[in-house]
Amino acid sequence: MAALKIPYVAMVGNHDRRDACLDRLRSAPRDQNGFVQGTRTTEHGLFVFLDTLDETSHAGEMCGKRLGWLASTLAAAPADMPFVVFMHHPPFPVGVLAMDEIALKQSAEFAEVIAPYRSRIRHLFFGHVHRPIFGSYGKTPFSTLRGTNHQVWFELNANAPHLASHEPPAYGVVLIDDENLVVHSHDFLDQSPRFPFAAPAGIGDRDYALNFLAR
Repeated sequence: MAALKIPYVAMVGNHDRRDACLDRLRSAPRDQNGFVQGTRTTEHGLFVFLDTLDETSHAGEMCGKRLGWLASTLAAAPADMPFVVFMHHPPFPVGVLAMDEIALKQSAEFAEVIAPYRSRIRHLFFGHVHRPIFGSYGKTPFSTLRGTNHQVWFELNANAPHLASHEPPAYGVVLIDDENLVVHSHDFLDQSPRFPFAAPAGIGDRDYALNFLAR
């Protein structure tokens, strides 16, 4: 990570250890209670980074101290400032039972804390489920991507086995300005052929496409 040329913030997920993160990663935020939580003020709003780690379980946890920090942080922001929220565990079911069983345990309490600010949350980012999923949480847009290690196989049948897969890993690239927030999912190890859309001069587009696919 030290080779990165851009600013970054380290967060904790369900396989991490809080003390190790805080001891080894200077980019990890720390709140007054020792949790890996913090904010970054940007030209596009306040970015809020949350600690949902429970070191005794793979499920997510936001205790009273962490929820209190979130409530006071949102309340202290200027009234016209938008928010972008980042957390590891989803605060609602995504439809994959095995992952929903280890989502954020305090989903109702989290929803209550953010309720007065929902119209100001531009986007909610989370991880944990290792699936490319996009939608809205109430009226708040959200996104999550595949992981960079294994993936969780797509299965909506609650009685099906919980499977991992080696679908391609991905990372996200977010384009944000005052009006729009666009999330790109990039399969960075993809090695499929690249070719120009337009045919070379003198060759019809159809012949170009057919000949290319036949190679």
